[in-house]
Amino acid sequence: MSAEKPKILVADDEESMRLFLVRVLARAGYAVSEAADGLAAKELIESQEFDLVLTDLRMPKLEGMALLAWIHKDLPKLPVIVMTGYGSIPSAIEALKTGAENYITKPFEKEEILKAVTTALEAGRLAAENKRLKRLLEEGRRFGQLIGSSAPMRALYDQIDAVADRSGTVLIQGESGTGKELVARSIHNRSTRASSPFVAVHLGAIPANLVASELFGVSKGAFTGATADRTGAVERASGGTLFLDEIGDASAEVQIALLRLLEQGEVSPVGGSQTKVVNTRIVAATNRTLPTLVEEKLFRQDLYFRLHVFVLDVPPLRRRKEDIPDLIRHFFALQGEDAAKIPLGTVAALQGYGWPGNVRELENVIERLLVLSTAGEFPKELLPAEVLEQQEGDEAQGPIPFKEALAVFEKEFVERLLRKYEGNVSAAAREAELSRPTLHAKIQQHRIDPDDYRKS
Repeated sequence: MSAEKPKILVADDEESMRLFLVRVLARAGYAVSEAADGLAAKELIESQEFDLVLTDLRMPKLEGMALLAWIHKDLPKLPVIVMTGYGSIPSAIEALKTGAENYITKPFEKEEILKAVTTALEAGRLAAENKRLKRLLEEGRRFGQLIGSSAPMRALYDQIDAVADRSGTVLIQGESGTGKELVARSIHNRSTRASSPFVAVHLGAIPANLVASELFGVSKGAFTGATADRTGAVERASGGTLFLDEIGDASAEVQIALLRLLEQGEVSPVGGSQTKVVNTRIVAATNRTLPTLVEEKLFRQDLYFRLHVFVLDVPPLRRRKEDIPDLIRHFFALQGEDAAKIPLGTVAALQGYGWPGNVRELENVIERLLVLSTAGEFPKELLPAEVLEQQEGDEAQGPIPFKEALAVFEKEFVERLLRKYEGNVSAAAREAELSRPTLHAKIQQHRIDPDDYRKS
C-alpha cells in the first residue's frame, strides 16, 4: 500500500452508485478514481497505481469477471472487491475463486462498504509485512505431518499451496481419519498467518449447549456458573486460523453466528450485548455431504455458499495405497522403531486391506503390531483378523475375466457414491460426471437400492 492516501478505483456503469461510493470513500480519507465500464477501468489500472479496486460484475465493454481475471493474472497483489445483486451470489462465489478479496451485495449501507474496504486494505498490508516469513515457509516442500508422494497427495499439496495465502474460507472434505486437521494446519503454517494462533474446535465432540460459548466466549453472569468473562475460540484465533471440524454438526443457532462472523467479521459473546471485531480465517472440515444437508434444511444455504469458496478433497487411504509403506515407516519412527525390520508379507497384507478407517486406522494397527511384537519381529499373523481375511479373500478369488472385473468395479463405484451422498442419486451423478438417467440405469443394472444408503 502506498504511503499517501490509499488509492481506490470504483468501476460501475451505474452513475448513481459511482457517485455514492466516491462520496463515501472520499469522506473516509481515500483517494478515489472512477470508471463507467470495465475497459475504462482496465486502462486506468494500466496507467496508475491503485491499492484497491471496487468493481461491479455486470458492465459494458468489459465485464467485471473479465476485469478481475486480468487483474489476478497481471497484478495478483492488487485486491479486488466485487459488487453484485443478491440474486447473483453464485457469480460472486465464482469471483472469489477467480481471485477477488471479497464480495458485497447491493444494496448496502456505507458502513458495510467501509468495513469491507478497511479489511481488504489491511489484508494487503499484512501480506506485505509477512513477505519475509512467507519466503521462510516456502523453503523446502514440507507439509507438517502429511505423509505421501502419490498422485492424489501431490495434487493435495498443490491445492494447499494455492489457497494458503488467500483470504477466503477453506472447506476440507474427506472421510473420517484421512487427516483433515493436518491439512488445515498445513494451510495455516504455509500462510502469512503462521506466526499467529491456530485454534482447533471439534464441533461434534462438544455438547450442543456449550458449542456457542466455546466458539464465541461468555460474558460474566450469562448463566449459572459464568462467574467471569471467558474468551471464545474465534477471538483466541484472531490474526490466525480457526479450524472448525465437523461443521455439518453445527446447530442452527451456531450457523447463524458463523454466518455473521464470515460476513461482518464480528462476534458476540454469549450473554453479551456488545460485538467484537476479529480478524480470523476460517478453515472448516466435514465428512458429511453439505449439499444434502442443505436440501434437508439442516444446513443454511447462505452459510454453505460462504464456506464453499476454496474446497479441498482429502483422498481416502484406499485411493493412495502406494503411500502405505511411507506411512508405516513414519509410524514406526514415532515409536523409535526401524520399519526395515517389518517383513514384506506384512507390508503386502497392509497394502491389500481397504482401510475404512483410513490413516487413523492404519496408525492404530501399527501401534498394535508394535505392542504384540516379540523379539523385534513383525509377522503378518499379528495383524487384526479383518486385515488378514480381506487379503485371503482377494487371493482365493484368482484371476477373473476383464468384463467381470469391470462390472465388479462399476458396482462398487456406484455403491461408494451412494454411500457418500446418502442415497442422493442426483448428487452422486454430478460427482461421477454422468447424467442422472445414465446413473439410474447402472443402479438398476446392478440391482442397487438407493434407499439402502439413506438415513432413516
